Amino acid sequence: MWPGVLCGVLLLLTGRVLEAHRGQEAATHFTNEWAVRVEGGPRVARLVAARMGYSFKGPIIGFSNTYLMVKADSPRTHKRANPHLTERLVQDDRVVWAEQQFTKPRQKRDFIQVLPPDDGSPPRAAASAVPRRRSQLRRRYAASESAAAAEASAAGGATSRREDELNATAALAGRLGCAAAGVTPAQSARLFNDELWPRQWYLMDTRTRLDLPKLDLHVLPVYCRGITGRGVRVTVLDDGMEKDHEDLRDNYDPDISYDVDDGDLDPSPRYDPSTSNAHGTRCAGEIAMKANNRKCGVGVAFNARIGGVRLLDGEVNDRMEGTALGWAHHLVDIYSASWGPNDDGKTVEGPGRLALEAMKRGVTEGRGGKGSIYVWASGNGGTFGDNCNCDGYVNAVYTLAIGSASERGHFPWYGERCASTMATAYSSGAYWDQMIATTDLRNSCTIRHTGTSAAAPLAAGIIALALEANPALTWRDVQHLVASSSEYAPLADNPGWRQNAAGFWVNTRFGFGLLNADELVHQAQDWVTVPDKAVCVVDGITSQNASFVRGERIAVLFASDGCGGGPPEQAVNFLEHVEVSANVEYPVRGALEMYLTSPAGEEIIAMTDQLNSPLSLSLSLFAGPSRLGTALPLSGAAAARSDFPRRLIGTVATSRRGLP
Repeated sequence: MWPGVLCGVLLLLTGRVLEAHRGQEAATHFTNEWAVRVEGGPRVARLVAARMGYSFKGPIIGFSNTYLMVKADSPRTHKRANPHLTERLVQDDRVVWAEQQFTKPRQKRDFIQVLPPDDGSPPRAAASAVPRRRSQLRRRYAASESAAAAEASAAGGATSRREDELNATAALAGRLGCAAAGVTPAQSARLFNDELWPRQWYLMDTRTRLDLPKLDLHVLPVYCRGITGRGVRVTVLDDGMEKDHEDLRDNYDPDISYDVDDGDLDPSPRYDPSTSNAHGTRCAGEIAMKANNRKCGVGVAFNARIGGVRLLDGEVNDRMEGTALGWAHHLVDIYSASWGPNDDGKTVEGPGRLALEAMKRGVTEGRGGKGSIYVWASGNGGTFGDNCNCDGYVNAVYTLAIGSASERGHFPWYGERCASTMATAYSSGAYWDQMIATTDLRNSCTIRHTGTSAAAPLAAGIIALALEANPALTWRDVQHLVASSSEYAPLADNPGWRQNAAGFWVNTRFGFGLLNADELVHQAQDWVTVPDKAVCVVDGITSQNASFVRGERIAVLFASDGCGGGPPEQAVNFLEHVEVSANVEYPVRGALEMYLTSPAGEEIIAMTDQLNSPLSLSLSLFAGPSRLGTALPLSGAAAARSDFPRRLIGTVATSRRGLP
C-alpha cells in the first residue's frame, strides 16, 4: 500500500502503448535491408557484412555502431520476413542485434474525406455572434506587460543582449498597440497586415461583447510581452517543406532540415498534380509564417526558426523514422509530427527499435540535456472507433499528444477518445465550421487545413513561445506546464469531464483541456524545474487459462509502496506516469475491453471493444492517484494468458511549488 502522503500527483491517468507492437503485422512487405548493431566500428561491420554475403551501405545516421546492410541475392521486397537470415547475423559474436526492415504504413492526420466534396468555395465563416454556451470559469491573465518584462529580465540577467531584447519587446508592443490589459477585439483585426490574418479565428479575440467567453488560444497577450518564438528551433517531420515559400523562407533553418527519402539536405516536397505532399508545408506555416509581410497568415511563433524533415513521401521503415526523429537533436527544440499508424480501428502499433531509441536520445541529450519536445497529433480515426491509446507514438512517455476542438468548442467527428491525449488545440469541425489558415504549395495559401494534423503544429508553436520565455524548461517541465495551464472552461459543454484526485479537470476527448498560451507562458517564466525522474519497477502478475463469461469483469490488482526506502532513482513519491505492459491472448479479435481504475475510483478506458485489435498490447498510464487497480471486462469467451508487469515513473520530491 502507498503511504498516505503519496496523494499529490500532477497528471491524469493516461493509457499508453509501448514498444511491443512495432508494426510487423501491418507491414505491406519486408525488404532486403537489415539494420545491424556491431561492436568494433565500421571496419568490423564491413567484415561481418562480407562474411555473411551482405553489401555494406555504411552507418545509419544518428546511431552509434549501427549499420545498414543489404542482402543483394534476396528479393528487394517480400511478403514474409526472413528470420533465418536475421538469426545467422546475430550468431556472430560481434553483432549486438540485427533487424530486417519492413514498410510501415503511415497516415497523415488531415481529415479523412467522408464529408460532402469540396466545391472550391471557401468555407463558411461562422457569424461572430453565434450563441455559445460556456462555463463562466476563466483563467487569470498576466497582470501587466511591465511585470512580465521585469520577470524575464530577472531570469535572464542584465546583460547587454537581454537589454536589446527588452528594447525589441517594447518596440513590438508599441507596433501592436498593446495595452497593459491586453488586446481588445476591435484591435485584433488590425494587428497584422497578412492577407489571411482575419481568417485566423483561433489566434484572436472575435467576440462582439466582452462579457462572452474568450474562445481562442490566447497568443496575443504573449505577443504584447514581446514573446514571439525568437531563438527557438522547430522541425516538422512530414512529407517535405517548401523552404522557398515567401512566408517561410525568412524563418527557414537549413541546419535542422533533411530529406530522409532521398538522403540529401533539401527538404523540399515532390510536386505532383494532386498536391499530395502539401501536408508538411501546411504544418510548418502554422508554426512560423512570417508576420506583417502581406502574405498568407501569421505563425503562432512567427519569429521561431523552422525546419523540415522529408519522410512520408513513399515507403517508410524503422531506419528512416529513427533518422527523422533524431535529426539534429542537439539543435532542435521541438519536433512536430502530424502522422502515425493507420487510424482504421484495427491497428495497434508503436515505434520500432530505432525510432524509440531516437526519441529516448532526444529527451535525454537534446537541448543540452534538457530534452527535445515531441508534439504529436492524436489521430483522426473517430469514425472507425479508433482508440489513440493503441498508437505507440501518441502514447509514448516522450511525446505530448494533442487533440482537436472545433471553432464552436465541440469534439470533432473525426476525434479519437483516449487517455493519452494531453491537451487540445483548435482545428476543423463540422463541414460548415472554419478550418485553419496556413501556407500551401507553390507559394500559395490555404484556409482549409484540417484534422489533428492542424492542431499539433499550433501546440508546437505555443510551446515555442514558452521556451523563449524560459529556455531552461525540460521536456518533463513542459508536460507539467501543459497540464497545469490548459483550460477546461471553453470545452466544458462536452460530455466526459471529471475532476481527478489531483484536482484537475480531465476528459479523454481533450486531455487537460484547451491550450492557453498566455497562461502557459506566464507559468513558464517562473517555473521551478521538476526533480529528476525516478522509476520503480513492480513485478508482474501472470494468470493462466482463465475462462471468462461474455461481459464479465476480471480485476487485476496492484499494490506498491513506490519503492520507498530505495535509492533516489527508484523511489517514487509523486507519480507522473504508470506503464503497464499487458499481454492477453484471447480467441476473438475485437472482443477485449480494458479499464484502468485508481484507488480513488477514477476509471478510464484503456482499450475499447470497437477496436479490432491484435492479440496482445502494451499499455502505460499517466497517473493521477498513487495506486493502480486494473479491470478487464472481456466481451469474448476466454483468455488463455495475461501478464501485467508495470513501472511507476515520477519523482521522489514534490514536482511544483504550490501544487498538491
